[in-house]
Amino acid sequence: MSKKKYKPVPDVECLKYHGTPEKPDIKIFVSHRIDQDSETIDNPLYIPVRCGAVFDEREGVTMLGDDTGENISERRLSFCELTVQYWAWKNIKADYYGLCHYRRYFSFSDKKHDEDIWGNINYNFISSDAVKELGNSEDQMRKAICQSDLIISTPFIDKYSVYKQYEGVPALHIEDLEECIKIIEKHYPEYASSAKKYLFGKNFYPCCMFVMNHVLFDQYCTFLFGVLEIFHKNKSYENYGQEAMRTAGHLGERLLGVFATHYIDKKKAAEEDAKLKILQRSIFWNTEKNELPKPAFSNQNIPIVLSSSDYYVPYAAATLMSVVQHSSEEYNYDFIFLVSAISDKSKNLLKSIIKQYPNMSIRFFCVVPVISQYRFIANNHISVETFYRLFVQKIFRHYEKIVYLDSDLLIRKDIATLYNIDIGNNLIAATIDADWLGQYNGAIPTVKKYCREVLKLKDPYSYFQAGVLVFNIKEMAKTFGETELAEFGSKCEYMYVDQDVLNVKCQGRVYFLDIRWNIMSACGGGRTQNIKTFTPVNVKDLYFCGRKDPYIIHYAGYLKPWDDPSEDFAQEFWESIRGTILYEIILQRLDSHVSWHTSADYINWYSANAMHLSKFELWLKRISTGVFPLGSLRREKLKNIYFRLFKRHKQK
Repeated sequence: MSKKKYKPVPDVECLKYHGTPEKPDIKIFVSHRIDQDSETIDNPLYIPVRCGAVFDEREGVTMLGDDTGENISERRLSFCELTVQYWAWKNIKADYYGLCHYRRYFSFSDKKHDEDIWGNINYNFISSDAVKELGNSEDQMRKAICQSDLIISTPFIDKYSVYKQYEGVPALHIEDLEECIKIIEKHYPEYASSAKKYLFGKNFYPCCMFVMNHVLFDQYCTFLFGVLEIFHKNKSYENYGQEAMRTAGHLGERLLGVFATHYIDKKKAAEEDAKLKILQRSIFWNTEKNELPKPAFSNQNIPIVLSSSDYYVPYAAATLMSVVQHSSEEYNYDFIFLVSAISDKSKNLLKSIIKQYPNMSIRFFCVVPVISQYRFIANNHISVETFYRLFVQKIFRHYEKIVYLDSDLLIRKDIATLYNIDIGNNLIAATIDADWLGQYNGAIPTVKKYCREVLKLKDPYSYFQAGVLVFNIKEMAKTFGETELAEFGSKCEYMYVDQDVLNVKCQGRVYFLDIRWNIMSACGGGRTQNIKTFTPVNVKDLYFCGRKDPYIIHYAGYLKPWDDPSEDFAQEFWESIRGTILYEIILQRLDSHVSWHTSADYINWYSANAMHLSKFELWLKRISTGVFPLGSLRREKLKNIYFRLFKRHKQK
């Protein structure tokens, strides 16, 4: 067998020894996955390292890897983050060493934070506020570390023992822990009594997280990797499942507790105080790197922005597909989806639509860190995703202009044509809202009062529809502060949510597009009837003329073709997806549930009562967001019940 060859350890500043008696060198190595780019905490004490970097096939990765110098990077599948610890032990000099994870960090705060049942302080994502709250500044961390020999995380207290806890994990094998005990007794007998004391005690120190001085670190690694090397050398993993393949990592997690117990026992025997600190640990659930998008192509780049929940992805995919079907080889199409949480399965579905086109790119931007400090109130059939467009100025600061599309559209003309329209120094380009003008003129009597008292528009007859927009990012940056639209939009509940916000803030600086760029469907017939009866004649004529050859069909409102195949323009929708995987997915959904609103006259009842919700409606609305999260399948099923109940309510 050929001897393993080692690549040199990079000669980078963060790995060099910088310790002095006054300012010891502290290096806390953060183990990162190789299958995603994760956010990091900007702190010189943290050194991000890719775990199992020998398997990383990505190009242009700059983060350090555990595959240089003397290493066991190839053992990632069994040793987990311990490959990073081994690399640090063999190659890097420091006064204090630590280990944590890309989503788990210590809290160095003096404040006790709320924990879940597993002892974790929970955060959605890494942010400057979270880092501050956890006391993860260099000064605060240095103070705690330099006062301690050993820092470990808050124990999880098992009902029985650490041994029983291991035995109770279905994917693991208790005989592996028993073999580990035998190895300790034979090869490291000085740890034997502490091992039994810890393993048959109730305090389990999880996650392999620690910070310790260099003397203890060398002792710990000698013990830890000595035990695991003997175990691994003699172990056959044949017939082990994926989780059981990580047995060395699971054992290492318990061996940290054994070492900490041994340290305490030694100090007690010597009648010395143990300089041990136990800190809370945090977990960040969304750590994928979230850099602000930049144009995907250097020339002829057409940025197209959409938003979607996980449940809505098949319908957003239909919109995406229609854009692709009417694209041109002359342009490059830069698709960016604004999301909060969608699955890899959903992402892959969207990616599959454009994968054969070299002039197309698709990316996903998580809006959670951007919008988390705001509270928006979505109403009626509208989801919270609609508010994402209030942040385009901040998210797309590297663009001059973008096209923003709702995800319930059918595109019938090249979007590049829309993007290339010269809108001058206007903030936004949009179509007149023929439906809203009808509501203002009497179709919904409360709209005029609402417009006068809440929106206070100078010219209500210039109200635009926000499902298809061209944002002049450059001009918006000159006009609004980065958070101005969001702050305004979160002040109260608007009848037409973000659309109202944009109409108020952008009034007087709107370029009005040909109405064919946003022809709204009849929505059970109520909309077209309202437009015919109440909308100013000149706009009414534009709408009905535009229906003959729409550039974009917008299934705005509560009734969609995927809920009712007899809905206006439904034939165009079904024909556009027939023969694709979307057809089967959406058809199956249609077959599996009763349409949540099939009454053509429901819209007229709702319109008349939109501003006068019953107590039951208000109660249902309050509980729905907490119990039935926006964008979830449960939420969609709630809608079925909701509209069925109100149909009956109306008939009584």
